Amino acid sequence: MASEGAPAIQSVDRAGRLLLLIGSEPEPLSVTALAGRLGLAKSTVSRLLSSLAHHELVTYDPVARCYRLGPALLRLREAAFPELELVPVLRPVLQRLAERTGATVALAVLRGGLVHALEQAHGSRVLAGADVGGRGLPAHASASGKVLLASAPDGVREAVLAGGLPALTARSVTDPEVLRDELVRVARAGLAVERDELEEGLSSLAAPVRDLDDSAWAAVSASVPSHRLDPAREAALGAELSAAADLLSGQLREARIPRSLWA
Repeated sequence: MASEGAPAIQSVDRAGRLLLLIGSEPEPLSVTALAGRLGLAKSTVSRLLSSLAHHELVTYDPVARCYRLGPALLRLREAAFPELELVPVLRPVLQRLAERTGATVALAVLRGGLVHALEQAHGSRVLAGADVGGRGLPAHASASGKVLLASAPDGVREAVLAGGLPALTARSVTDPEVLRDELVRVARAGLAVERDELEEGLSSLAAPVRDLDDSAWAAVSASVPSHRLDPAREAALGAELSAAADLLSGQLREARIPRSLWA
């Protein structure tokens, strides 16, 4: 996890902000628009973009006269998340689960205390809060994060517990001891449930996807509006999710992935 308040090298900080801005916008922005959003001189942004383009971190669209994210970022993403290689094999199970339940389904891994979605499948409606769009989510406030923390090596789990548990909503768990007890229950049940802890009005369930060593290689989750998750719906969705997790684990073992990747 990045250190808050860590000193930054100005040019690197600006390049990072520039890449994040380009990646967060649904439509490409011109140099002038990028400079305005960042509060930087147009000449400064132009120089940064030229350097980033040299390394294929951005590409220039001469027709739209705008910059887009470049192919080098895809290579970096694949290096950071080697699990992506397995996504095409696992995707059909995720899609069927979304179709059967109407929920937003995600396959996620844990990195540095944050949960990152490798793949998502949407059911009958798209839930804005459930669509993480590549953002890392705090593990302590998500069902996937709790499943992964429950199976994580002690050092990984304790680092998250000791690193602070910010309140994202009024229902977020912020006490390390309360979360530690909950993780014990999650490990026993093989299922995590969170209601309105990550975002008000959004609830999710998650189950572990296990590798050859029976470690949680990833978590599969299903998110629904909180008002739709009554006890009967929770039980039915939990059963569907556990069955899908077993299928995914079987596919993973057939692919002979040797162990979980913890970072």
